[in-house]
Amino acid sequence: MAEISKPKGDINVVLNMTELSIAQWSNAQLDAARKLCTDGVLHDGPLPTIFPTDASIKVRDMAWQMAEQIEKLKPEAIIIQGEPVFVATFVNDYCTSQCYSPCYIDDKFVQFRRF
Repeated sequence: MAEISKPKGDINVVLNMTELSIAQWSNAQLDAARKLCTDGVLHDGPLPTIFPTDASIKVRDMAWQMAEQIEKLKPEAIIIQGEPVFVATFVNDYCTSQCYSPCYIDDKFVQFRRF
């Protein structure tokens, strides 16, 4: 699993854990994400590669390991979306009040919904 590093300095970040990188976000999505933290800094975080043949326990283990790594970064918010077992395990293991899911209508960003 790739190591996650926090941007330099003592700043607060929003960590993006979706398959869509920040560079691909709309202006509305960028603005909404920046409002989730005091410094307005957005950072892409890696997602593990999860195969359809992976056992659920392996996927949960990946989520637990990722939550442990991210806990060291202390992000103000985490935007997460992806493989359901991974996301559910991660959100349940991490502070759910800091986790958000992006919501779309017809591929257009609407809001970040808190878990």
